Amino acid sequence: SKLTRILDGCIGGNCKTALLVCLSPAVKHVQETLSTLDLAARAMGVEVDAKVNVEAAPGAETSSAVAEQVMRLERELRDVAAAVAASAPSAASVELLRVAEERAAEAELACNKAEQLVESLAAS
Repeated sequence: SKLTRILDGCIGGNCKTALLVCLSPAVKHVQETLSTLDLAARAMGVEVDAKVNVEAAPGAETSSAVAEQVMRLERELRDVAAAVAASAPSAASVELLRVAEERAAEAELACNKAEQLVESLAAS
């Protein structure tokens, strides 16, 4: 029948299928009801061994390729960290920079006080 051909991919294919049939209690539709029940009985008798399709997408990396890439990136990260550590300023240069910044701040305060003194003298 047409219904069987339409459902051919589902019934007996690689999928799970639920079939809902509608029946009529009217006497004039007895033949249609019987053929529907016959189809449902035959569909229930079909054994389906559905399996999940597992295919690698084109260009998909395998787990070993991903593991190699992770190891390569970790090596790069270690190399960059070592380079940053090697170029980091020494403790002495950091201390000199801190002292210079403190002196610059003190000089700026002294300059501000001098400007305020000059302004107060000019105003009086």
